Amino acid sequence: MAYDAKNGKEVTLQSNLEKNKLYSTVILKIDDGIVKQFLDNKVQQNWQGSLDGNAINVTYQLPSADKKEHVEISQVFTYNVGENGETEYSKTSNMAKYSKQYGKLPEVGDEIQVLTNSEGKPKILLG
Repeated sequence: MAYDAKNGKEVTLQSNLEKNKLYSTVILKIDDGIVKQFLDNKVQQNWQGSLDGNAINVTYQLPSADKKEHVEISQVFTYNVGENGETEYSKTSNMAKYSKQYGKLPEVGDEIQVLTNSEGKPKILLG
């Protein structure tokens, strides 16, 4: 497995990104599992929903601020499994916002927009 929830480097990675910048990039990988598989202990303590709920971990890359390397970043999206195995999500979830912004649910190869804030923290642009 490429994602290591026990050895997260979120702060280090984010400090290597340009601040207040809009990027175009592509989803490289999507891992399916439960929320707590994808979050380190610090993030789990602040998580608002169930840590045992279904989730995907969406991975993409952005160029570092010095443009000498690429930084791999992941973002977690939660969902439920319906009676017939379909993916279900609430109207206010990030999954719903993604669907509104990009016209479909996340898939590997999707072109996405990512915005960094004033601290260089990235987030997929959602509708």
